[in-house]
Amino acid sequence: MKSTKLINSLAILFMIMFNYCLAEDNSIAQTYSFLQKETKTALKETYGEDWMKGNWIGQGYGCIGRNDITEDIYVEYVNGEFVAKKITGDDCVPAPNVTFRGKLPDKFETGRSYQCTITLGNPYAPASTSSNNCKVVPLEKDKFKVDGWGLEFTRGG
Repeated sequence: MKSTKLINSLAILFMIMFNYCLAEDNSIAQTYSFLQKETKTALKETYGEDWMKGNWIGQGYGCIGRNDITEDIYVEYVNGEFVAKKITGDDCVPAPNVTFRGKLPDKFETGRSYQCTITLGNPYAPASTSSNNCKVVPLEKDKFKVDGWGLEFTRGG
């Protein structure tokens, strides 16, 4: 199914590119630039609001000089928000604290960012502060990242 979707998307992009070249009499560089933008738009995938629910494995967590910690989280929906809680934690933000949360959109789209708040701390004051400088970005059906924090998640069992 993915290959059919890709072939259809590429066929559409080729038609757009061909028409763009003819109609505008553009150079190859202009056409290439236009095609890059169109490709990003055409290949986006959209997921329903339930997409984020469930268990995820997060890589890139850090605490006191380490940024290679892998942790399990569970995402649930509470009062119009997605809420990610740690199943396994570290000394800075131990389980079962919230690791990040944000307003639940009607749908999730790959490449688009969704504002969130991330929980921060240290071993002497665990989970004691937060930052709004956080964006959840869906990458594909079973993968997303949290921009600005080096975190990447894959769907877990």
